[in-house]
Amino acid sequence: MATGDKAQTNFQNFWEKIKGRPLARTERFECAFRFPTMMREDIIALRESMPDDHGSVEWVSPEGEATIMCEEVQIPGMVLQNKEIPIGTWNFMRNSNVNFLGNEINITFLTDHDWYLRHIFELWIDHCVGSTSKEVAFPDDQHGEVTIKMLDLNGVERTSWKLYEVTPKVLNLVPLAHGGVSIARTTLIISSTYWTSKAINVSMAGERNL
Repeated sequence: MATGDKAQTNFQNFWEKIKGRPLARTERFECAFRFPTMMREDIIALRESMPDDHGSVEWVSPEGEATIMCEEVQIPGMVLQNKEIPIGTWNFMRNSNVNFLGNEINITFLTDHDWYLRHIFELWIDHCVGSTSKEVAFPDDQHGEVTIKMLDLNGVERTSWKLYEVTPKVLNLVPLAHGGVSIARTTLIISSTYWTSKAINVSMAGERNL
């Protein structure tokens, strides 16, 4: 815009826009989880070992527990790889590849007094690589899925991102202190090979069959 030109938008334009199309809210989301099928028996054994003192509160599936207790998550991103190409006396940046920015996604969960989810995440990590045997499971037996759903103020899903080949990466430290009065939180850092959305559709079937 040249100096002296009038702005193309004003507050009235903005107000009319958001009245007819509300802005996305960071607190209106839901995460749907799918843990590896091979963990089922271990999760059942874990639940049976928990104290039976929950009163009228019924046990839900581990996926349901993770969805209910999920407090914070990050929507994945994308990153372009580029490199400098000299042309004559000038250097130009040219894109060469694209990657899915899902290597470190932090998910924070509220923790109940049995630390149920914390123990499920411990099982998941131990299932990927045995903590005593150091035996590594087959990739298909390690992977789960996470779907991040964005909701409107009425609780209706507006869009979503689905993360594939999800594996735990870091189960973070949980600080405890006599001087602090708060709810314990469990943070799991996951890695995802790729993700899809309403705009991006990826199929890795061909690569898996090679």
